[in-house]
Amino acid sequence: EMFMGCTNIEDVTFENVNGGEATSMKNMFQNCINLRSVSMNGLNTEQVTDMSHMFDYCSKLGELDLRSFNLKNTKDITRMFAECGSLKSLDISSFNPPKSCVKENVFAGKAKDIKGVILNQNFVSALPANSQNMTGVIYEFEEQKKRFKTHFIVFLCTFILFFILTIVMIVLLVTK
Repeated sequence: EMFMGCTNIEDVTFENVNGGEATSMKNMFQNCINLRSVSMNGLNTEQVTDMSHMFDYCSKLGELDLRSFNLKNTKDITRMFAECGSLKSLDISSFNPPKSCVKENVFAGKAKDIKGVILNQNFVSALPANSQNMTGVIYEFEEQKKRFKTHFIVFLCTFILFFILTIVMIVLLVTK
């Protein structure tokens, strides 16, 4: 509850902060309605068990990069990003939470329509089957998978074409 309800803060930066013994980040930025950016690179979250409501109602938060978060011991991420309707970019690609801590309302309210979410398969697999409010987020993950497949196919075709052209060039040079 470190910054909970601090309506005057707009930017917060934690750089290489050792959270060490901290076990709760519950409500850390809840209701920080003017918060626009948070940098948490290198924040040690290994011992944190509760991240529920962490960014709940941070309605002006535009982008968030939480790749450095370790959710190994986390037991609750309820409403972690709820009502964050202004989020355009959210990178939680390293999130590998225990299945029991992922509730359907992680992205409740206005956060359900975030399009710039970068997820990993483990996070998607941990979502409850009835996560109806996650359709926008899951859609973005599926779109990323499709784009990757498309890029891979284009790369493979380019490689094959290059290989064939190389062989043709060698044959032409040898036959002269």
